[in-house]
Order: sequence, then C-alpha cells, then structure tokens
Amino acid sequence: MMRLMRSLHKYVGLAAALVILLLSVTGILLIHRKELGLNKVLLRVSGPAATAPDVFDLLGEPDGPVLAAAKQGVLLREQGAWRVVLPEPAKRLYKIGTTHYACTKSGLYTSQDGGRNWGSILAKEEVKALLPTSAGLVAATGKGLFRQESQGWKKLAQFSKPGLEVRAIFADGQGLLVAAKEGVFGVDEAGRVSAAPVSLGMAGPATVDLQKVVTDLHTGDFFGSWFFLVVDLAAVALVLLTASGIYLWFRPQWKKRGGHRK
Repeated sequence: MMRLMRSLHKYVGLAAALVILLLSVTGILLIHRKELGLNKVLLRVSGPAATAPDVFDLLGEPDGPVLAAAKQGVLLREQGAWRVVLPEPAKRLYKIGTTHYACTKSGLYTSQDGGRNWGSILAKEEVKALLPTSAGLVAATGKGLFRQESQGWKKLAQFSKPGLEVRAIFADGQGLLVAAKEGVFGVDEAGRVSAAPVSLGMAGPATVDLQKVVTDLHTGDFFGSWFFLVVDLAAVALVLLTASGIYLWFRPQWKKRGGHRK
C-alpha cells in the first residue's frame, strides 16, 4: 500500500508541477501585460481562432459598405464579402463629416473614400477615443489628450497614471470629461486632470461582483501596485520549486540508467 501511495504521489505531483509551472509563468506575464505590451504581439494561428475575427465596433450604412474594427484590423464589407483594408488592431470607428476614423493600437488613421484606403495622422500612440470640438478634433490615448491643430497635434493634458483605459470623451461646458475603466476624470482648460467625484447613490457600502474580487485577488489588483512584487516573488518561487521538484523526481531514474555522473 505504501509503495502504491508513493508512486501515486510521484506521478500526480509531476503532473501538478507542470500545471503550476504553466500558471506561474503565464501569471507573471499577465500581471505585467501592459508593461510588456503583450496585446501588441500578434501570433499566426490556425483553426477556428484564425478565421473568426474579434470585433469591437461596427460602422456603416444600412444599404452600403460596413466597416468593422477588430483585433485583426479594420474590415470592410462590400457586396457581401469581407476583406481587411487596414491591418492594424482597432477598437473604435468614427465618421465625422465625410471622413472615417479608425482608432488603432499604432495610432489614428483616416479614410476619405468610405474606408477603402487609410492614412495615418497620429502615429506611435494607441488612440482610444475621439471627440470633435469647435477648436479641433480631440484624441484620447493612454497617456493623455491631444487636439489636432493646423500645426499638428497639441497635448492638452497628461494623465498621471499611464495606461489609462479611456472609453469615451465628453465636453461638459467646463472642460472635458474622460470616461475610463478607472473612473471619471475631469480636464480643465489649463490641462489639469482630476478624478471626478462620482457617488453611486446607494445606501451602505458599494457592491462588486464576486468574479471581479476573485480576479483582483489573483492578479494582485485588490491590494494595490506594491503587491505585484509579492506576486512576482511567489510566482518565481513556484517556478523554482517546480523545476527543482521535477529534477529531484527524475534524478533517481537517471542514476539507475547511468545517465547521471557525480
């Protein structure tokens, strides 16, 4: 019985060690996904994932061409067929006047012919949202707000927290409001950015779904940025323990077969 239990412990431990190794390495990568730019690295794959586009936005006319913003780029549907017209991962599409705009990870692109041909007007910045104003077009990136002027793009405001997940911009008469995953932020005419006080209007503590709590606990977001170091150290420790455990598991086998020399 003891021999059976030892064998079971060895083989189950080896299988679990491989899973722990996978979770530890991918966990480190996911925690630092923004710093490492993992979402900007595109891999060629085969199978269903290669043929199904990951679409974020649609823009078009009921009886005319339709544009789609997807991870695979900007797609155009004409005469019932889809094709890639801009091979840059995109999330938002706009039509202002007769000009089409595509917010992509590599910058802002425009098209004057219904989305068939595109040209870059703001490069090296992931553009997340647009707002047409009387003073010019305002573009939001993860770093700040920019306005298009005759001499080029002028920085209106810089976000204190890099990588802000901006989702929309709104002009409220006193300045600009920026809607983001991290909350609502106000930007005055001097370019000062401040978190807008938003009350949920509920008695008692605010509620949050259990899935978010579990996810934040897993990634370390629940504790703040300082906890990422603790998670990194724990993940590295698991990798070392797993690797050393696999080595110790195979070492007696190598010795028996004469593959290990002192």
